[in-house]
Amino acid sequence: MNRDKKTNNRTGLHFKLLFLLFSAVLITTGTVSYQLAARELKVQLAQKCHALAATVAAVITENSDGYAAFLKDMDMESEYYRETKTLMMKLKEVNVKHVTYIYTMVQVDENTVMYVIGGEPPGSPVYTPPGFIDHGVTDAWRTAFKEQRAVSGKDFIDTPYGTRLSSYEPIFHKETGEFLGLVGADVTQSQYNSIMNIFIIQTVIGLMMGLFVFAVATWRLSGNVSFILNKGRYEAEFARRIVSTGRGYYQKMDEMYDKLHILRHDYKYHLNAARKMLGTGDAAGADQYLTVVEEKLSWYEPQSFCQNHVINALIADYAERCQKMDIQFDIRLNIPKTLGIPDYDLCIILGNLLENAVNACGKLAHTRVIQLETRSTRNQLLFMVKNNFNGEIHHHDGIPLSKKVNGGFGLRSVKEVIAGHNGDITFEWNEDSFTTFVAVRF
Repeated sequence: MNRDKKTNNRTGLHFKLLFLLFSAVLITTGTVSYQLAARELKVQLAQKCHALAATVAAVITENSDGYAAFLKDMDMESEYYRETKTLMMKLKEVNVKHVTYIYTMVQVDENTVMYVIGGEPPGSPVYTPPGFIDHGVTDAWRTAFKEQRAVSGKDFIDTPYGTRLSSYEPIFHKETGEFLGLVGADVTQSQYNSIMNIFIIQTVIGLMMGLFVFAVATWRLSGNVSFILNKGRYEAEFARRIVSTGRGYYQKMDEMYDKLHILRHDYKYHLNAARKMLGTGDAAGADQYLTVVEEKLSWYEPQSFCQNHVINALIADYAERCQKMDIQFDIRLNIPKTLGIPDYDLCIILGNLLENAVNACGKLAHTRVIQLETRSTRNQLLFMVKNNFNGEIHHHDGIPLSKKVNGGFGLRSVKEVIAGHNGDITFEWNEDSFTTFVAVRF
């Protein structure tokens, strides 16, 4: 009896140490990922600002005579001003998610600059008319003007108009090489924070899921070391996959930057074509042409499946996996932005059900389909996940499994969460499809 008690105590101590180690690894991974992502995001945003500034500079250079003439008379009724203002507003609209301001300026003296043409409409609260004088000169401005070269900021700087990360590109006369000023493009701290918040939410959810699942496994299965270790590996892998959804966002940003880098060379041709249309009076044709260009940029628009941002990030990750695996993923979601169920509980339910569905479909040579439907009532949230599978079912502790390995760890976690909300889970299957129904009360 004493020997068994000592063995149980040692087992409990081992699992406490494992839990602490697992917690430390998850927290460290999340912290390091956040720091790397924060630094990389600044670099990416600075590059996007520079790419847009360089595009505008290239367009202005094509008609540098017109710009030089406008600098002398500042005639806001001129055709050149209207055309250039329209193009810059359109560029600002296309890039609004990652660039806040786009403008041109010239230097008045060492501590003063004058704005020339900006991408803000006249009704905007931050609209600056041609000739507007600004005394809030930054070191980056001075460097760009003094050395007449491109300068990209490395960090956010406090200015009289907010905290901004800026990039500048010089404008030279196409024929004479005369320095005509700068094109500036800024992104604000608030835009940066809104992008980082997505990564923070995904990281925190991943950490909470990992800690919660591992704690449940330790509490329920502390008497079977081998079983716990297998479950720990499964849940650790699941938690890492959730955390990796945050990294996926920045991989997509890399793809967007590559696309914008290419478009930097193409933009001036597109915009020059539109400018010529406007010059011939074909405003409708120019607008239609720019709309087509804008539609081609819509590839980086984030998918929206429901109002709940955390669940939206999780579903987006599985939608991308299904697309890569050639699985048809039919989604019908009705999940409010907030409800009386913790987000991490919803992630455990949906994440494990979809993980099982993806694994089952991945074994099939054809007819790979997953259907996900949710509905919310006054006090219930209903889930239905239906997928094709190979028709083989094995039962483990009352849980139907399509394979004997892993002991149904995912569905065990799902059942525990559902039980905690006085919910129900049922299964139906035939020779080629498996359906899970879940009702969770809140």
